[in-house]
Amino acid sequence: MKKSTKLVLYSMPAVLLIAGTIFMGSIIAVAQSFGYFPEIGLRQFTLSYYKEIFATPILWSSFLYSFKTAIISSLLGVGFGFVLSYALVCRPKEWPLYKRFTILPVAIPHIIVVAIVFNLFIRTGFIARVLIATGLIESHVQFPNLLFSSSGFGVVAVYFWKAFPYTVMVVYSVLKSMDKSYKSVTLNLGANQWQYFIHVVLPLARPLLLTTTIILFAFS
Repeated sequence: MKKSTKLVLYSMPAVLLIAGTIFMGSIIAVAQSFGYFPEIGLRQFTLSYYKEIFATPILWSSFLYSFKTAIISSLLGVGFGFVLSYALVCRPKEWPLYKRFTILPVAIPHIIVVAIVFNLFIRTGFIARVLIATGLIESHVQFPNLLFSSSGFGVVAVYFWKAFPYTVMVVYSVLKSMDKSYKSVTLNLGANQWQYFIHVVLPLARPLLLTTTIILFAFS
C-alpha cells in the first residue's frame, strides 16, 4: 500500500468525526431556525421567525456595522502589511525582529488585544494622559470618544492589530522569493523605483493580496 494511501486511511476517522459533527450541527441549527426544537416543545415548522428577524431594522444596521468594521480592518491590515513587507524586502539585510513581529497574531489572544486597545484609547487611558501631560489637551473630556461610539474604531483597531502582522508574514515571503531579474530588467529599461513598484511588484502580488483580504475579511 502506498504511503499516501495509508495517510488518507489513517486520517479518515478524525476527518469523518469532524465532518459528521459539523454536518449534524448544521442540520440541527437549520431545523431549529424553522421552529423544530423538540427539547423545548416546539415541533411545528414555521417561517415566522425568519419573517420577524428580517423585519427588524436592527438586523440590517448590525449587518452593515459588522461589514464596515470587517472590510476596513482587512483593507488597512493588508495595505500597511504590504507596504511594510516591500520595505523589508528592499532592505540589504533581513530585519532581525521580523520573526518575532509575525508571531504576534498567534502569540497574543484577542482578549489581551482588546484590553490593550481599551487602555490605550479610552478617554482616561494612556494616550489621553500623555496628551494632557504634554499640554495638547486640558482634560480627559477633550479627548475624542473613540471606543464608546458607533464609529467602530475599537473593533477595527483590534482586528487591524491581528491583520497587520499576518499580512506581513504571508506577503513578505512571497515578495522575497520574487525573481530579482524583474527589477534589473525594469530599471535597465529606464523605469524608476516607483514605476517598478506600480507596474511590476503590485500586479504580481495582486492575487495574493486579494486572497489575504478575503481571509481576513471572513475572519473579522
